[in-house]
Amino acid sequence: MNNKFTKFLNNLKSARLIPLTLILITIAIRLPFIFFSPVTYDEISEFQLPQANLANIITGSIPVHPPLYFLMLHYWMGLATNIYWARTMSLLFGILTVVVLWKILRYVINSGKQVAILAFILLPAHIYYSTLTRLYSLSIFLGTVLFWLSIKIHEKNSTGFYLLLILVSTLSIYTHYFFLFWLLVLNLIYFFKEKAKDCNLYLSTVLILILTLPLFISYLLLEKQNLPLGTFSVTKLITSPFIFTIALDQAFLTRLYPFSKYSLSQAHLVILGLFSLYLAVKGILSKVESKTLLFIKTLATATLALPILIATVVSIAVMPIFSLRAFTIFLASFYILLVIGLSKSSNKIRYAYVLISGIVLLSIFLSFHSSRSQSELSLTEIKAQTSTISPFVHTEVTSLLYLKYFIPEKSHYLIFKTFLSPTTQKAFNLQFISQPDLTRFDKFILIEEESFNDKEDHRQLKSYLNKDFSPATKFKEFSFQITVYNRKNSD
Repeated sequence: MNNKFTKFLNNLKSARLIPLTLILITIAIRLPFIFFSPVTYDEISEFQLPQANLANIITGSIPVHPPLYFLMLHYWMGLATNIYWARTMSLLFGILTVVVLWKILRYVINSGKQVAILAFILLPAHIYYSTLTRLYSLSIFLGTVLFWLSIKIHEKNSTGFYLLLILVSTLSIYTHYFFLFWLLVLNLIYFFKEKAKDCNLYLSTVLILILTLPLFISYLLLEKQNLPLGTFSVTKLITSPFIFTIALDQAFLTRLYPFSKYSLSQAHLVILGLFSLYLAVKGILSKVESKTLLFIKTLATATLALPILIATVVSIAVMPIFSLRAFTIFLASFYILLVIGLSKSSNKIRYAYVLISGIVLLSIFLSFHSSRSQSELSLTEIKAQTSTISPFVHTEVTSLLYLKYFIPEKSHYLIFKTFLSPTTQKAFNLQFISQPDLTRFDKFILIEEESFNDKEDHRQLKSYLNKDFSPATKFKEFSFQITVYNRKNSD
């Protein structure tokens, strides 16, 4: 009896200690990124918007993203208004994602759960999003919860789980518009392969759409300056696979886009990315033993492939970033396929994958200090060379928000209109200036972020400036082209 009781206690301790240990590892790995990861352009915008009043947050965010994340961050930042505290909300949802995935893994893999969850904890894409002030950590968490709820509904057709599905799906759509893809995929799977005669899911979907209808009505009312859709041409149709490949390159290859500039070498990033892709494909192609696991594999494949394909079609007309965003939202689906691939692999393969993930993480840690120092040095150099000159005139909203955050004491103006709607411009309190307004200054600084320059607009601007101004100093710092202009009669 005593032996059985002791064994029971040991099992209970193990059941509690293993998840707790994994959570502590998750925090330990991500916490340094909170404080040492350089601040990004997009992060600045998602940090500044929640500081507006509630009305401006709602109307300002809807044309770009639904408002739930920004409203949550508004109250989160009530405790402290700094970028590091704002990042901790993403960290919280990153930790919760690991907890939910731990619950999902019991359906996916019989042995080696610890190694499998460690593979996710070390996944650079999730580390990246769970340590930045961006809405994607919350989105990944909600997508993971939806995955878990879908499994529970498949396993047990309970009214309680359908009510949770309605709640979480509604919150998800109020976080990111792409969660409509999830509803589409789930309904298609049930219609063709599962309980086609069970109306609970279809009724739940109708209720979710009713609950989110105010969001889409608001979008139509507020977004009067929609992104201009391109025209579908033969060239775009031919290059569309390349757009899809770009999304896969940036997403599957362990998020090369942010980490390549911090890593000591890109070689191991590519190896880890290809390794991840190999395991995910292996997971898709592998035979599974149970109906539940077949459902999980089908759901993971569909929620990964269909949204990316649909977003890619949209990308042909708008922007390739949509494909990458679709992958990010449904990162849990990719990970589930990767784990199925791991479960069909030998222990050597499993440990090799975790080892390579650890090496990639270590290289990023080692190079963070120099990367951060370099970016801070660039900003210090900009301040030093332009300390006596004002205003700062920008040609793109991204550079304006970025330098306005780091150099708030300067007067900042935006000369070109942006794709942001008027309500979003109001929420950010953007100050616009027209070309003729420049004549009231004897000296100003023109800041161009090269990757966003519109050539025709810039030719017109430079032609206009050459009439009354001459470039006195020109230098490049931190991807900014900075030019100091003097009035010709005041040199």
